[in-house]
Amino acid sequence: MFLKHSFQGTGINQVLKESKVPKGSFYHFFPSKEDFALAVLENQVEHIKRYGQKYLEEFNAPYLDRFTAFFENLMKPIAQSDFCVGCLVGSFGQEMAALSPPLRQATSGGFVVLKEMIRDFIEKGQAAGEIKGSLNPEVGAVYIVSAMQGSIIMAKVEKSSEPLDIFIKTSVGMLMA
Repeated sequence: MFLKHSFQGTGINQVLKESKVPKGSFYHFFPSKEDFALAVLENQVEHIKRYGQKYLEEFNAPYLDRFTAFFENLMKPIAQSDFCVGCLVGSFGQEMAALSPPLRQATSGGFVVLKEMIRDFIEKGQAAGEIKGSLNPEVGAVYIVSAMQGSIIMAKVEKSSEPLDIFIKTSVGMLMA
C-alpha cells in the first residue's frame, strides 16, 4: 500500500482492513504509522539483500549477466504493476526525508546497503577481470543506485519500461571490461 499510495496516502484503517488485523493488535506491535513504515522498510531492505545475494553472489554466470539478472528481476514488479509502484527506499526517501528524521535515516541506511552491495559486486568483478578495472567501485555504486532511482521515477511517469531498460544497458556498458 505504501508503494502504491505513498506514506501519506496510506491510512492505518486501510492497512487494518486489507490485512484483517484488529486495531489493538496493530498498535500492540507498532506504536505509530511511522513505526510500521520503518518495519516495512526494514523488510524491503532485507528483500533487496536476498535478491543481491541470489543474483550478484550465488548466480553462476558472468558478472555482467549477474548484474542484468539482478536489476531485471528487481524491477520486474514495477512493469507488472503497470508502473504504479517503484522502490520503497526511493519512494520513502523522496516523500519523507524532510518530514521524518527516523524515515530519512532508515532510507539512507537502505541506500547504503544498495551502494555497498553494488560496490562489493564491482570489486569482485574487477578481481575476476570481468568489470572495468579503472572504474572506482564507490563512485560506480553511487552512480548506479542514483541512476536506478531516476529510471524508476521516469518509468512510473512515462508508464514505460524504456527508462529501466536504458538504465540497465547503460550501466552494463559502464561496467564492461
